[in-house]
Amino acid sequence: MPQPLILITTSTIKDGELDNVKALSTRFADLVKEHDTGLMSFHFYINDDGTLVSNVQVHRDAESMEAYLPVAQPLIAEALELTQTDAIDVFGAPGAIFQQVLRMNADQGATVRVTPSHLAGFTTAAHL
Repeated sequence: MPQPLILITTSTIKDGELDNVKALSTRFADLVKEHDTGLMSFHFYINDDGTLVSNVQVHRDAESMEAYLPVAQPLIAEALELTQTDAIDVFGAPGAIFQQVLRMNADQGATVRVTPSHLAGFTTAAHL
């Protein structure tokens, strides 16, 4: 049975770009929600002083991430104009395309941590 792939990115917001990051986050969430890429959860969080933004994604499996990347690419490029990626944490085994993305981020200075082996746990539908 495929295991979920969880991605958490943390980025520093460039000076003067907080409002643009907030607006882009909403557009990003709307775009991703419109496409069925296998995403189970997609959230943005901001720290108290508005200097860091984190994106938390829970994908059904590694293939879901591979389907998500081309959909999200235009907004990822826009986000990179507004922020600097500091860290990427991946839980689950990434596919080949996502591995290339992770290498590029590491080459650009982001701390990339991959924890590929799932030990235990479960996923259930949220009742919000």
